[in-house]
Amino acid sequence: MKLLTPILVTLSLLGCSSTDTELAKDNQWELLGFKDGTNGQHQRSSTELTFLNVVDKSQVEKYNNGFVRGNAEYCDVESIYESGLNGAKYNGQCRHLANEPEIVSAWHEGYEEYLVTESMLEITSD
Repeated sequence: MKLLTPILVTLSLLGCSSTDTELAKDNQWELLGFKDGTNGQHQRSSTELTFLNVVDKSQVEKYNNGFVRGNAEYCDVESIYESGLNGAKYNGQCRHLANEPEIVSAWHEGYEEYLVTESMLEITSD
């Protein structure tokens, strides 16, 4: 849980109204990359970033640096367990890491607990 706290603090600072377009408009490419990484999204290509008005290599580099940091936090065993526990799907976001089997196992454990909780809620609501 210790490692999850910085993620939650950072994402809460982003606020719900911080859209990708707003971050791009404010030239906050590293923060956008970090947000994508911690949310378990796949890294955007240069073409995808172009639609958000990336105009030079330094902006792509900033995005990529932020994404790598965010993805590292997302792929932490404790964080990925929490992701599964919240019902998020695992789509290979950590396949580039040597310990992916351990990461997938942690996610699966959390996701199984999520499914049990959901089925219990369905039973009590019937």
